[in-house]
Amino acid sequence: FALHKGAAFAAYALGEAENAIQYAERVIENLSLKDSILVWPVILRSLSMLTKHEECISKGIDVLCRLGFHLPLSPTKESIMDVMTKTDSMVSKFSVDQIGKLSQMDDNDSAHKIMEIMDAFYVSCALVGSPFLPLA
Repeated sequence: FALHKGAAFAAYALGEAENAIQYAERVIENLSLKDSILVWPVILRSLSMLTKHEECISKGIDVLCRLGFHLPLSPTKESIMDVMTKTDSMVSKFSVDQIGKLSQMDDNDSAHKIMEIMDAFYVSCALVGSPFLPLA
């Protein structure tokens, strides 16, 4: 399935979003979530490229939930503020330099993989004015 993974990345890089999704889905169908996690951003970015923003957001939320994140399915102002407060509390423990280094993490690092997934559906959230935007 390494070949399918490589094909998914190549198709995405060439702007062939539909092919990228097809190859990435083959990887996901045949590997565990942990082993297929690197192709999720390809699917999400490809869906965004195809202007399938609602599907991108839905799949992004789904994969984060399967990874153990509990996001409200219908965020309210209160739930968004709660998450933002918790995020602020966590982020305030780090310096600007430490936060900057998160984007330079190794692809094998779990935090980096999760950041890639969140980054991949952020654009769709912004484009459709999704209530999940502050959570992404």
